[in-house]
Amino acid sequence: MEFLIGLAVSTLVSAGVLFVASKVVRGIDIDNGAAAVMSALVLGMVNWAMWTFLAPILLPLTMLTLGLFAIVVNAVALKATAAMVRGFEIRGFGAALAGALTIAVINLVIGFLFGM
Repeated sequence: MEFLIGLAVSTLVSAGVLFVASKVVRGIDIDNGAAAVMSALVLGMVNWAMWTFLAPILLPLTMLTLGLFAIVVNAVALKATAAMVRGFEIRGFGAALAGALTIAVINLVIGFLFGM
């Protein structure tokens, strides 16, 4: 039961972060709350798949760039998610990159505030 509650809270927080990013970054649009929640779920699955199956390639590049390549990977994940979710649109890779950076900063602040 705790797992499901944690998953629900994590999904809702991620949906909120995506919604904030859509308001901050030009070129990212989320139509409504349902699209934000669906985007958060799909983004979680896309990130899991990318990092799980491509880790032998992604980890060395991420370490060589001191973590900056992770922002690029997350931007690709955002673009892939937008392609799969109706109501979530990203216009251009620049917007995806800015969105990934914005999401990383917001997640950093949330983690700092809540001791995660």
